[in-house]
Amino acid sequence: MPAAVVCPKCQAKSTGFFCTCGNDLREQFGVKRQQEQSEQEPPPRQSRVSLPNPPGMMLESGSTGPLTGDGGAQIAYGAFLLVIGLVVTGGSYMLAAPGGTYTIAFGAVGVGIWKMLSGLARS
Repeated sequence: MPAAVVCPKCQAKSTGFFCTCGNDLREQFGVKRQQEQSEQEPPPRQSRVSLPNPPGMMLESGSTGPLTGDGGAQIAYGAFLLVIGLVVTGGSYMLAAPGGTYTIAFGAVGVGIWKMLSGLARS
């Protein structure tokens, strides 16, 4: 049970958020009012998640190679994901016991192919 506070308006003790005289005692309990909470500026929202560039695929600004622009970067990132998916699948297949189970990284392969195709469409 919270400690009793003294109402500054009528000097009565109360353990609730409102005194019997109708005075709001939430500030004395450390609770902010709804209006004060809504007046505070909300934290900035990030509209986009930025993923780190894969190693070896960083392009210098102003370069004129085949992987420049948004389409080329999509193709490169898709190829990176495709290779990672194939390496994980092949590695787990080679390490599996005969007749054992292995992992097929179809998510990385599928997203890699999808990114490469969308990059080709943008080029």
